[in-house]
Amino acid sequence: MDLGADIYTLNDDRCQIEKAICEFEEGKSSQDLTIKEHLFNVSKKYEFYVRNKETNQWIKVDDFQKRMARMQRRIHAWARIVERYTKRKTYKLRMFTLTYKERKDYWPGQITEFIKEMRDRCKKNLIAYAWVLEMQERGVPHYHVMMLINKKVFLPKPDKEGVWKYGHSNIEWDVKSPFYICAYTGKEQQKKDLPKHARAFAVWLDKDKFTEIERNFMISTRFPMWLTGEKEAMDRILKGEKVRRKKGGGWLIGSDHYMSPWELYKITSQVNLDNVTGKNKST
Repeated sequence: MDLGADIYTLNDDRCQIEKAICEFEEGKSSQDLTIKEHLFNVSKKYEFYVRNKETNQWIKVDDFQKRMARMQRRIHAWARIVERYTKRKTYKLRMFTLTYKERKDYWPGQITEFIKEMRDRCKKNLIAYAWVLEMQERGVPHYHVMMLINKKVFLPKPDKEGVWKYGHSNIEWDVKSPFYICAYTGKEQQKKDLPKHARAFAVWLDKDKFTEIERNFMISTRFPMWLTGEKEAMDRILKGEKVRRKKGGGWLIGSDHYMSPWELYKITSQVNLDNVTGKNKST
């Protein structure tokens, strides 16, 4: 766990500092497991909120919404980078839909196998891909996979070629915009009840085809939004400076320490959050 920020317990309208447990970072994937583990290890009577120390804004911690926000942020960034390449006559977008006959046919490694097979077939002609996993109304998962490839490459339907053996597949040949796949990141009802160990999305860029700034922009979406929202920090990330967690809390870019403006609170009773504005303050 990242011992980066104070957690407060609000009990009977009194604020008492507990041992620092973790630093909350908005939309950050590496915190998912930390937050989830903590939620499962405490009493269900608790609720968790984060407070912005600068604005006193309160946000209830919602693990599902946090994962949704991260997926949307990453997929949108990928589409933004890929967009200018779609305007070149050399490359075309292809959209695959991969379905399953039954839910029991699913296991997490199948999408990895599919991507590997497609990369083997396309070789250097595949320069970017993104995929999103959804649930159908009948409770069976399916994938939407977008690929940016050389227009000269012909890709047959995966199920007809034995590349996708678990159900049907479909290809959309005339995809105009990479933002088309973003439409599949907003369907919350289709992101719930995913199979165990399932990943909801993935993105990839060929490092030899995209510029350093484009690659670093994609990397920046792994970091919390409060950090990339600081112009100086974002400029340094785009230049490729090393970013790492600081033991004790916050992030290091080079030797400079950036601290999160967010604090995590554990709520144990009904309180007026507007009255809690700082450490050791009773309400």
